[in-house]
Amino acid sequence: MSYSHLTERERYVISHLSMAKVSLREIGHRLLRSHTSIGRKIKRNTALHGVYWYSYPHQEALKRRQTPRHRKVQNNTRLMRYITHHLFHKWSPEQIANRLIVDYPEHDTMRVNTETIYRWIYQQARLGHALAPCLRTGRGRRKKQGNNANGSGIIKHRVSITERPECVALRQRYGHWEGDDNRATRSRGHCDACRKKKFISRRRQAGFKTREAFD
Repeated sequence: MSYSHLTERERYVISHLSMAKVSLREIGHRLLRSHTSIGRKIKRNTALHGVYWYSYPHQEALKRRQTPRHRKVQNNTRLMRYITHHLFHKWSPEQIANRLIVDYPEHDTMRVNTETIYRWIYQQARLGHALAPCLRTGRGRRKKQGNNANGSGIIKHRVSITERPECVALRQRYGHWEGDDNRATRSRGHCDACRKKKFISRRRQAGFKTREAFD
């Protein structure tokens, strides 16, 4: 599930409900948000007099969005050394981000998400620093996402699975099959499964191009 930032209206509701001593779970239920996320927001943005008021955290959030994410690592020498050390030991950014919570449970300054680590690594690669080879992909820049320019990997005249007949979804007839390609380090294959009997047929194939799949 993708994360969306709190809106100013949501912060307004949180500020008033928290002052009314409404529980975090109830606030989360009303806003359809995680109560743990709301608790972190209140703890992070409570003013010196102990009151969470919506205008201050909203302005601070807007400032943080305008600041490049990799600066959080760049401006924290302790955090930068920790990440660099584990990268050279072939830890992934996901592992590093999760391990920080275990190693520094009480230090909010030693918190960083996976995307921030990736952005910092790619920014360092542009400056000529050798951190990108520590990634398991070894890439110094992010792989382009989205549709391929040459259209490869797209099935022409394909029919969406949402448009299949209802009888197929009920699994009541023979002859309805599902297919899937399987790719491993040393082998490639294709599996067909009967939706009613759940019989599985697997065959090896040379590759995943159309001609190779049908041979």
